[in-house]
Amino acid sequence: MELFTSYLNFDRSVTGEMEEDLDILTFKKNQTVYMEGSTPLGIYILTEGSILISKIGSQGKEQVLKILKEGEIMGGTDLILGKKYGSSSKAVASSKVLFMPKNRFFDLLINDEKLIQKLILQFAKEIQTLEAKAVSLAFKPVRGRLADTLLILNKKNGDNLSKITLSRTEIAGFTGTVKETVNRLLSEFHKEKLVTMSRKEICIIDQDHLLRISKMYE
Repeated sequence: MELFTSYLNFDRSVTGEMEEDLDILTFKKNQTVYMEGSTPLGIYILTEGSILISKIGSQGKEQVLKILKEGEIMGGTDLILGKKYGSSSKAVASSKVLFMPKNRFFDLLINDEKLIQKLILQFAKEIQTLEAKAVSLAFKPVRGRLADTLLILNKKNGDNLSKITLSRTEIAGFTGTVKETVNRLLSEFHKEKLVTMSRKEICIIDQDHLLRISKMYE
């Protein structure tokens, strides 16, 4: 419960009695947290690791919507709206997730204003992020979009020397292109000394130059 209180800053007097209803779930890399089209049974909060949220497009191709950072809630929007999941989530690294059943979650919505404020803030940020992504997909060429993707993923990792460990297919899904294009552009970035890379990892070494590539198409 201390972990839950720390992440959401709830009043202990409100949440203390709910401790027995909370579970810490562990996921290995590539394990699914929930599937698009399934029924929400509660909310999930990422406490450790990295979770990818994606949606299957009309042609059956996976579109990566976002990568969660620690402390973020997933599945809350669909639960509140009473809808089936409109996206899927999976671990892209070994991860721990806090699960709260929906009845307890709605109890907190009634009794804790801090939760409502946090949810409104997170949902507003999600809308802002998706709007920016839609603009990028509509107007930026792939080179600019890939620069955006690498900068976003690097920011999620927290520093300039972090290793991006998503697969090329996942990076393509995040960028709105195909794996072959990602491979070609990454090779260009490598030759320009913007990144170093191996088969499983990418490390940004010139963030400022990538930012200039991103901005030149705005």
